[in-house]
Amino acid sequence: MPQPLLVVDVQNGFLNSFTAHIPGRIRALIERDGYAPILFTQFVNTPDSPYQKFLHWSECADAPET
Repeated sequence: MPQPLLVVDVQNGFLNSFTAHIPGRIRALIERDGYAPILFTQFVNTPDSPYQKFLHWSECADAPET
């Protein structure tokens, strides 16, 4: 029986020189065809979020970061 694969917040806004390898590794896992279902989350930093209100962090609010 296949196991689920949960991919959490792999978005342009979170990728940097330390995490740039992650999408390729996720692709390799998906291409193994051993996971079902494959689920993805997407973080969207809405204008009323605590990140914007309290931390004054407005990244990941829209494309191309999300």
